[in-house]
Amino acid sequence: MNKNNLIHLILSLIAFVLAYSIAYLTGIDLVKQVVLYAFLIQWVLFIPAYIFQTEKFYDLSGSFTYIFVICYVSYSFYLENGINIGNIILGGAIIIWAIRLGSFLFFRI
Repeated sequence: MNKNNLIHLILSLIAFVLAYSIAYLTGIDLVKQVVLYAFLIQWVLFIPAYIFQTEKFYDLSGSFTYIFVICYVSYSFYLENGINIGNIILGGAIIIWAIRLGSFLFFRI
């Protein structure tokens, strides 16, 4: 492992610790779960992006992470509180944006 990779790994771990610490301070389990899942998705999808040295995986993983997080939070909210039309509209708008941006970035390269 060269020096740059080690620095990137350390910075990634610092970002995770900071994000999870903030999530922990909220005292909301759902926020902590979402932070864990978002980082896990990004770290796992980094592997093929690094191996193939392409940003295409990065672009898709960003969109996938947004979509997963919105679906996970919406489903969790639904299980506890039922249907909320505002959440459906907002979640749908975010998913449409993530698909549009992710596909644009994927096909631009």
